[in-house]
Amino acid sequence: MSQYINVTFLGTSSGGGPSESRNCSSLVMDTIGDGSLWMIDCAEGTLRQFFFQPRGPQGQQYLRAARVSKVFITHMHADHTMGIITLIRNVLRAPPTTSDTGSSQAFGQAKRLELYGPRGLRAFIRTIFDLTHSRSHPDDRFVVHELLVRGEGGESEEPSADREEGRHVNEEVGMDIVMDEDGFWRGFVREQAGGGEVVVDAGSIIHRDPCIGYIVTANPPIRPPHPMAPTYLPRKVVILGDTSDPSALAPLCTSPSPDLLVHEATDAHIPTSVDPMSKRSKAIVREKCSERGHSTPVMAGEFAKKVGAKKLVLNHLGARFPAPLVSNNPRLRNNILKEMERQATEAWGRVPSQACAAIDFMRVIIPPEKVDAPVAQPTPGPEQVEEMEMESSSSRGTPAAASGSGSGNGRTQGNGKHRRKRHHDDRSSRSGSGNRQLRGGSEGSSSTAGTPGGSSSQGQSRRHNPASSRPHKKPRTPEE
Repeated sequence: MSQYINVTFLGTSSGGGPSESRNCSSLVMDTIGDGSLWMIDCAEGTLRQFFFQPRGPQGQQYLRAARVSKVFITHMHADHTMGIITLIRNVLRAPPTTSDTGSSQAFGQAKRLELYGPRGLRAFIRTIFDLTHSRSHPDDRFVVHELLVRGEGGESEEPSADREEGRHVNEEVGMDIVMDEDGFWRGFVREQAGGGEVVVDAGSIIHRDPCIGYIVTANPPIRPPHPMAPTYLPRKVVILGDTSDPSALAPLCTSPSPDLLVHEATDAHIPTSVDPMSKRSKAIVREKCSERGHSTPVMAGEFAKKVGAKKLVLNHLGARFPAPLVSNNPRLRNNILKEMERQATEAWGRVPSQACAAIDFMRVIIPPEKVDAPVAQPTPGPEQVEEMEMESSSSRGTPAAASGSGSGNGRTQGNGKHRRKRHHDDRSSRSGSGNRQLRGGSEGSSSTAGTPGGSSSQGQSRRHNPASSRPHKKPRTPEE
């Protein structure tokens, strides 16, 4: 199983968003290697992010919504679910009209979308489809599987998967998956990939309301295809929903430890040395954050240390922590994100690894690691990330993709300075989202990335400033 695992962030804001520089929560994974995408959470505007993503040199999209085959929802809060209906309607085909002939051939191959999530997801989708009179091509199907805690859907109440009433015309009968005695949902998804198997496990994590963390493990073939073929190690990605304490999930996050941990960091204490306007104490920030069921960068770093994560990405950032912008003091915003990364890194303690604060369209690339490969050095951290100016114009373009090596040998994707300059000139002032890329320089190193494609040359990791010509007002503290 030698293909790369790609994780792309489509939305990195907490419930205080969407904001000028961040959409609300969603990310996609290319795990199987066949071009299909698995999505974690689907906030309002997620579908639009596919159209706003940085483009290739010929204007092509690297990620297509039509390639989404599975959706995993962490919890039912609006900032994680309000884009589901729009996504389903666009992944599945539109119904044929009376003037259409040979509908199946004219509309292409039949589509199928699987959705997994907590109790209530099935009713949520059915209700909105019913109220909006939505329907799709009669050959297309979606199916909803609910992950139930013990006691839900038991003798006193019929599981919603078994009810005929309210089932949508395009809906298949799904499963009600009850957690095991240890409190986990183990192996509820198993997909063959490259001779190996990709397995999805899940478990409950502490939030104000029921919430789930997902663990995706790519297991290599038990036996190589031929005697001379290399043997690869398993790779694991842990993606948490909103949480103030994910420790119950720790048994699923070890043996092996995660190659990537995506942990929320909704709020953070920023010292006055970084932001002179900061007035909140470290203790107050942590207390208030925990009361709302959320985490700080320090709490994220502590869990990363507990499970031995190889890479830590901070996600679900509060609205008071926007991505850097061209205008309105981008240096201050860079410094605030660097401070959040520093706090998480210090609590993580994986020297010299450094945590990374996510921005929209940032991509993480996890290359395969051979059993006999040398131990890879961690990815360069924020102190190696330099600011990069971008010009605004009326049309959208592709910002150059920067990359840093997990082995210390950074590579910058792109075809030289003339391409970077053209991409920056074409970047629209409406963008409001950044592009950041960290990439492993060789097999066996976990990495973080931005725009795919292009040739490689030596270079350092860079933080891209998203373009915006509007001043940004400090928003309220997020509640979701």
